Amino acid sequence: MYQARSQRHFLLPLLTVAYMLLLAYASLFPLSGWQIPVYENWLDAYEVRNRYITRTDLTTNFLVYIPLGLLAYIWLRSHYHWKVAGIIVLLTSLALSFTLESLQLFIPSRVPSFVDLVMNILGAAVGIAIAHTFSEHTNLGQRFQFLRHRWIKPGHLANMGLVILGLWAISELSPIIPSLEAAHIKKQLIPLSLVLEQPELLKPKLFFIAVLQLSALLYLATTVFKDSSRAIRSFFWFCVLIYLYKLTVVNRLLLPESILAVPIAISLVHITKNFSKQAIVFAIYFCIIVAYSLGQLGTLSSQAGYFREMNWIPFYSYIASVRQFTEIATTSWEFLLLAYAFIYLQARNSLLVMMLGLFGIAAFTLTLEVGQQYIVGAKPDITNVLLATLAWLLPWLHPLIRRRHSLNSL
Repeated sequence: MYQARSQRHFLLPLLTVAYMLLLAYASLFPLSGWQIPVYENWLDAYEVRNRYITRTDLTTNFLVYIPLGLLAYIWLRSHYHWKVAGIIVLLTSLALSFTLESLQLFIPSRVPSFVDLVMNILGAAVGIAIAHTFSEHTNLGQRFQFLRHRWIKPGHLANMGLVILGLWAISELSPIIPSLEAAHIKKQLIPLSLVLEQPELLKPKLFFIAVLQLSALLYLATTVFKDSSRAIRSFFWFCVLIYLYKLTVVNRLLLPESILAVPIAISLVHITKNFSKQAIVFAIYFCIIVAYSLGQLGTLSSQAGYFREMNWIPFYSYIASVRQFTEIATTSWEFLLLAYAFIYLQARNSLLVMMLGLFGIAAFTLTLEVGQQYIVGAKPDITNVLLATLAWLLPWLHPLIRRRHSLNSL
């Protein structure tokens, strides 16, 4: 029994520790130039930093600790009472944040702040609250479980599908912070109104990418829901909610191509919803690979002698702002979906497929990144290669998926 329990929770501690290491890497970057601080009183360093707080700093420090609170609480909740688990996670988040902020004293390019510390703790607390609210120990969580049992297929594979849909939503809504100012919302609607008045302003490439991505997600929904017709209806309203909220999100533009792609994707999937399992998996692979390739290849415009060196420092560009940091979800959901699709197919030789897929995705994404060095406007980054390969590998680490004989019962 102990062995089964430890296997069941193998991924949660792994993900939690990995995310803590990622936070440490981001907080202490560039990890060089360490020196003894010149402040007579270490509190002076915090006071200097507190004079230059920006909304971006507040948002970033708040959002990046939400996943930590979420993951750590789900992991510990299976071992401790919810109050004890929550306290442990808060204290751990406080200790981690305080340690990292204090270590920044020794890096001249980084300056600690008590405000950062507070926002980190608030972010972890929100992650705990989300995890607890939707757990089976609350009325809302029980209601959620009832709806899941009624509409969604049982098993961990369906849970993975829901996670992928959630990651897509995060990639669309980051940095999540809303603004209800009428001027902001009106500005968001301008591109859509222009395209409706002048259809030639529609950008075919963005529209095609949106159709492919939404089609892949909708095919995913049909494999997660018990009823494919309900899946299509639910996905439509899901998109409506996402795009309505996106109207209010600061620093994000609601593209008319994305909105107009929804009915096209729904029509395509509705026509093919009764296809075989193999055909659906093929459609998912086609949509994701083509959409990702088009998205990474930029404008395909080049000029003589143009060359932009590839960034070989992992997550370097993602540390600059919360929007860049949360774009991890954008790359992750696509390759998580590729892994999901093959596991859903329940093909044989899964270990061989996992290894071939790992090397194939690494080679595919690396080739695209290297090619971007010669494309104007592209930003080649090794981080995309790492995210894609990790996203493909992660589902295979689930205990029930690692044991090949259990695939048929997922």
